[in-house]
Amino acid sequence: MKLNGKTDLYKGEPFSTQNTSVQEAVKLGAAAVGYTIYFGSRYEKYMIREFGKIEEEAHNIGLPVVLWSYPRGQSIKDDETPEIVAYAARAAFELGADIVKLKYPSDDSDLNWIVKSAVATKVFLAGGKKLDEENFEGRLIKAAEAGFSGMAVGRNIWQSDAPVDKIRKIKEIFK
Repeated sequence: MKLNGKTDLYKGEPFSTQNTSVQEAVKLGAAAVGYTIYFGSRYEKYMIREFGKIEEEAHNIGLPVVLWSYPRGQSIKDDETPEIVAYAARAAFELGADIVKLKYPSDDSDLNWIVKSAVATKVFLAGGKKLDEENFEGRLIKAAEAGFSGMAVGRNIWQSDAPVDKIRKIKEIFK
C-alpha cells in the first residue's frame, strides 16, 4: 500500500507527503508498504525523514518496503541518464528499501551498473510512457537480463488490446 501521494495539478517542486500509516496498511492486509521520494527536490529532506520512520516501523513488524526513487526538481536536468537512475538505485539501498522502482534510463547500454548500484535492494522497472509492443518487450528483456527483479506497469498493460496476454509475457520474461 502506497503511504504518500500528490496530484499533478501543482507544477512547482515535487513534494509527496505521507497520507496514511504503516498500521493502516497492516489493518487493510497490505503485503508491503511503499513511498515516493523525489531526490533533487528542495523538499527531499522531508520525504527522506518520513521514509526513514516508515522503513523503521515497517521492518520492525516484518513488512517489506518499496521506494519509488524518482529524481526530480529544479536541480535535476535529465532524470533518465544512467548516472541519475543509478544514483536513485543506490539511494534506495542506503535508505533501507527492500525494493526500488526506477525509471528506465535513456541510455540502456549498462543496465547492470544500475542493478549493482542497488546492491541488495531488488530493482523494479517503472512502466513509463506508452510504448509499442516491440519497444516495450525489448525493454523488459534487457531489464531482466541485467538483473531487474520485475516491473511495475500500468498504462502499457491497461491500454493494450490484450492486457492478459501482456501480463503473461511479463511473467514469462521475469521468471
